[in-house]
Amino acid sequence: MDLADYDRQKLALADLLRDMVSVLPPDIKKAMDGTFRDLFARLAEDRFNLGVVGRFSRGKSSLMNAILGMDRLPTGIVPLTSVVTAVAYGSQEKVHLTFEGWSLGQDIPIAELPSYITQQGNPGNIRRVKVAEVRLPSEILRRGFYFVDTPGLGSPIPESTRTTEDYLPEADAFLLVTGYESPLSGEEMALLREAGLSARRIFVAVNKHDTVRPEERRQALAYVREQLEFVVGDGGRKVFSVSARDAMEAKRAEDPERLKESGIGDLEEELVRFLIDEKRTQFLLRLCDRVEAIIGRLAGEADASMWLGRLDALRLDAAGGHPDHTRAIAAAVPAGRLPDRSPECEICRAVDKACFEFLRQYQHQLLIAKDVRKSLVDRNGLCPLHTWQYAALSTPRDNCVAYAPVVEGWAEHLRRIGGEARLAGEWAAALDGLLPTHESCVICQICDEAEARAVADVAGRWAADPQAELSAICVRHLPCVVAAIDDAERVRALLASQAYLFDRVAEDMKRYALKFDAVRRYLANEEEDRAAARGLRLMAGLINLGFAKRPG
Repeated sequence: MDLADYDRQKLALADLLRDMVSVLPPDIKKAMDGTFRDLFARLAEDRFNLGVVGRFSRGKSSLMNAILGMDRLPTGIVPLTSVVTAVAYGSQEKVHLTFEGWSLGQDIPIAELPSYITQQGNPGNIRRVKVAEVRLPSEILRRGFYFVDTPGLGSPIPESTRTTEDYLPEADAFLLVTGYESPLSGEEMALLREAGLSARRIFVAVNKHDTVRPEERRQALAYVREQLEFVVGDGGRKVFSVSARDAMEAKRAEDPERLKESGIGDLEEELVRFLIDEKRTQFLLRLCDRVEAIIGRLAGEADASMWLGRLDALRLDAAGGHPDHTRAIAAAVPAGRLPDRSPECEICRAVDKACFEFLRQYQHQLLIAKDVRKSLVDRNGLCPLHTWQYAALSTPRDNCVAYAPVVEGWAEHLRRIGGEARLAGEWAAALDGLLPTHESCVICQICDEAEARAVADVAGRWAADPQAELSAICVRHLPCVVAAIDDAERVRALLASQAYLFDRVAEDMKRYALKFDAVRRYLANEEEDRAAARGLRLMAGLINLGFAKRPG
């Protein structure tokens, strides 16, 4: 089981709860509302708080940057202020600040972060910043990790050490970052003792192994293990030797060999393994037990056997999943690609842009050019969709100028047809033959041409490079793109990539529904907030592109 599998199991449990609620009698539903809402809330609020601790100048922020693959947190040897810096998922890079004594927060660009959390920009924390939450589009954060970069222990700024110590009870686990220059200072040893008393997991990373020789590295690691045995009675625990600097450079250069040598991969894998096997598996199993107890209470109200069958399957998956942590952080992202966050199909966007640009000029030409108005009359107007799009861009006065001749033309048609001798069924056929169609509408033709160009562009980019970054293509346009690619392997790769993007949208939709049911909508990120609209766009394209005929 990896992080993506865990997410799917959690959302499947939410689906089961929702289905149970939907079939209960109103009186039972009302009586059980608090119980179900509490379970939804537990699922919605699930995240893994990893406190990153250690003496100042150990490279905590550098190590977090390396794990995230993004050089966003400020680093340096000068101590930071007494501000806790959290790192959470966000569709757009930004920082959300909360202040002491203030209920309202403030969003700032990430480039301004040093002005609020460094001693140089915010000496002694005179701005009274309580938490700076950095929101980044990183996959490991999307799957539930919540990093907290605490101020360094042993800082000459007393508030920094106090802030770190006050945070300790909030963490699910700790990543203690020490260094080869002086491994495990007195402050770090004291923190190990305190954290050890809480029975929470402690990961120890010795940073900057690129600065020492192999023999010095072995001696330092042996010393750290010896101290772990002495302080927390766990000298057999693995200690991670890492180079945050080498890891970041390797990720930038996409150099897998150097990344392996940096040691960061082993640390990441162990963090994910712990998150899934030791924390989240137990979390899911405990929730399954609570749901089973509820089913037992409701056995006389509905068909409990179906619910129990689904619950048993979920419990079996949670308890018996085979770990595969080598791909856990990537979470099934297709190789060489970053997750797409574009809100709609790029072919739809291209057609919409072409339609708007033409309409913007066309509504003006209808006012100044008699031949353009005559052409509109000859076509008996635009199709219904583009008639209303035109009207939305124009004023009532301009609509009257442009469309009065069209209405007059229809009056003439009606008089002519009414004066002709026809059989009963021929009247309707004669009128139907005059209606504007997709083929006769001038704007539909513009859209068709833009669509053909956009499809050819997308298909050409993918045929040339199956790692090209595409938006999620809506189901109306995906057949057109596939038909334009004359290579079976390229088509398979495209469908696999699109399946991943569709899965992401479906996950965001389910997460939003879970947070809504849990009355925790404030926890939804930007992608989840717009997931409903995006999912519908994938199924039907943009709302103003409802063509009279199916594309292709």
